[in-house]
Amino acid sequence: MTLPGSGPPERRPRRSREPDPLRSSLVSVTSAPQTPARGTPAAQDTSAATVGDYTLLARIGECAFVGGMTRVSQDIPPYVKAVGNPVELYGLNTIGLQRNEMPPATIVALKRAYRLCFNSDLNLGQALEPYGVKVLVVRPGMVRTRMSAHLKEAPLTVDKEIVAQLVVKAAKAGREIVWAPPAFELVMLILRHIPRPIFKRLPL
Repeated sequence: MTLPGSGPPERRPRRSREPDPLRSSLVSVTSAPQTPARGTPAAQDTSAATVGDYTLLARIGECAFVGGMTRVSQDIPPYVKAVGNPVELYGLNTIGLQRNEMPPATIVALKRAYRLCFNSDLNLGQALEPYGVKVLVVRPGMVRTRMSAHLKEAPLTVDKEIVAQLVVKAAKAGREIVWAPPAFELVMLILRHIPRPIFKRLPL
């Protein structure tokens, strides 16, 4: 028996939200190529981005989950869960990937990549070597950028253009690590051999 008016409920049309300029700017920033934690060359200055009256000093990767009260002081890779102070990674944001209709095969591949990059004793270059990927680690000293413009320059400070030139040269030579400037490698070698009690007293 069918009662009058007992058919399926009518669907109400969704409200169209007015575009939020700040949100649109944030999306465009966070969708930009991410800066991995282990350091890889960048084609442009990504040290800071300005959105309205705000300066973004860290980037949150696409579809990443950041827990409440988390202090984000470094870039957050895409697709991961980041929680804590200091921030730590706690696996993939699986629920977020499923809600964004990520194919199951892609989620499985991302889980494998996460284990290789973050849950193994291998560094990034060693983890990706079987897949034919070469990683170049860039270890600069102080670099002149918008983020460091208000800071007092340290010895061996270099321009970002010089860092870019060194990176391109090292990539063509097939090197695994590049220091910018090259003299910075010698400085770090010396500091590495200073006893800890003495190192703590140095005005660094």
